[in-house]
Amino acid sequence: MDHTGERPFECDLCPASFKRKSALTVHKRIHAGEKPFKCHLCPYSANGNYNLKRHLLSHTGEKSFKCHLCPYSANQNGNLKQHLLSHTRKKTT
Repeated sequence: MDHTGERPFECDLCPASFKRKSALTVHKRIHAGEKPFKCHLCPYSANGNYNLKRHLLSHTGEKSFKCHLCPYSANQNGNLKQHLLSHTRKKTT
């Protein structure tokens, strides 16, 4: 794996750049409004397979990201990270 931080694949429509050409391809779909990955359970569509897989978790109820401080669990890591902030914020009375 390359750890140089080099991002040679640049978007010609915005400042974004990527390590892999495939990531640039998915990114360009944002500008084009393309969402070829369709959910078979609802009208949702995504610009990349990863986003569709993440969405499908909302249908299964699977919540594999567990909080180590309370019973909370989430289906996305970002949601867990946001939740963890609730444990570090000062409580005001």
